[in-house]
Amino acid sequence: MKYFMLLTVLVFSLVMTLGCNHHQAAKVNDPAPAKQSKKVTKTTPTNPNNILLNVKKGMTPNQVRNLIGNPERQNVYPTGKQFIPYYVGPDFHRMDWFYGNYGHVTFSINRFSNHKQVLKVHYK
Repeated sequence: MKYFMLLTVLVFSLVMTLGCNHHQAAKVNDPAPAKQSKKVTKTTPTNPNNILLNVKKGMTPNQVRNLIGNPERQNVYPTGKQFIPYYVGPDFHRMDWFYGNYGHVTFSINRFSNHKQVLKVHYK
């Protein structure tokens, strides 16, 4: 029984050592990856008279409603962060306000204080 356990440990160690050396050699011999340029695209409305131009990040729903009026429809949905077991941040839900042919406004809802603020403006 002792020899069987010793043999198993030796074989396992040998396999792990060979496997690790193989991966290290492959990493050393690989050419350096080409640098990729990150393009930042800023969404701008095609219509210069778009009512969403004045909506800024960080505004509350009341400020948006006073500025451009009530939305045609709205949608509230959970984010994927809700399903991360140890995530303790505030961004669990989002709310979208749709304004017809102009686009929509996305709000982040703080789960602790229920405070809503503009996260992003999506122009059409």
